[in-house]
Amino acid sequence: LTHRGSELLDVAIFEYEAHLRYYHHLQYLCGYPHAMQPIGSCLSVRADFYQKIGGMNQRKAGEDFYFFQKCQLNGTVAHASNSKVYPSNRISKRVPFGTGRAMMERLENHAQFTYDFACLPILKNVISALSRTDFEPEELWQALPIHSRPYFEKEGLWEHWMETARHTRSAEAFSKRIFRWFHPFRFMKLMHHLRDTAIPAVPIEQALHDYFVFRQQRPSLTLEQGLEDLRKWG
Repeated sequence: LTHRGSELLDVAIFEYEAHLRYYHHLQYLCGYPHAMQPIGSCLSVRADFYQKIGGMNQRKAGEDFYFFQKCQLNGTVAHASNSKVYPSNRISKRVPFGTGRAMMERLENHAQFTYDFACLPILKNVISALSRTDFEPEELWQALPIHSRPYFEKEGLWEHWMETARHTRSAEAFSKRIFRWFHPFRFMKLMHHLRDTAIPAVPIEQALHDYFVFRQQRPSLTLEQGLEDLRKWG
C-alpha cells in the first residue's frame, strides 16, 4: 500500500468499527433479544458447547456471523467487557462483505454508510408487536409498522405465527419460538429492506450525531472520539 492508502485505511477501520458498534446499539435500543455484532477474532466458546452445536460451519463468508447466531439461539452468550480486540484494516477480495471488503471499497472512494437512526421507532414497534402473545393474526399484522409488512409477508411471518400458536401452550414458549424464527440474520434482512425501500442509508457520521443527540450527549467532534464513546457504552 502507498502511504496515502495506509492513511485512508486507518480512517476506514474506525468508520467500519463505528458502523458495527452503532448497529449493535440499535439492536439493544429497540429491545431485540438476540442483539449481536460478531467479529470472528472477538469470539470465544467452550469446547463442550462448540461440540454440542456442531462446530463452525463451512460457509465461504460470514461464518462467524452464522456461528454466533447458532450460539445465541442454543445457549447463553456473555459480553467480556474486560478484554479488547480491535479489527484489522487489511483489505480482502475473498468475501463479498465484511471487514476486508469494506476496506477495499473504502480505497475505491466508497464512503462508509450505515442505517439511519430514524429506523429506531419502526424497529421498536416491530419488536413490540412480535413480543405480544394476545394478538389474533389480523391484529398482529395491523400492529406491525406498515414499512415492515412487505418484508414479513415475503418471509412468511403469518404462517409461522399461526404454526407457533398451534404448537405452544404458554406465552413464554410462544415468544421464544417467535424470536427464534426472527433470528439475527432475519433482523439484518429487515434492516436492509427498510434501507432499500423506506429510510435510505446515511454517512456514519450523521448516524452517530443523531444517536448522540438521542442520548442527550454532546456529539463528538471527530469520528475517533465518537467511536471511543461507543466502546465505553458497550
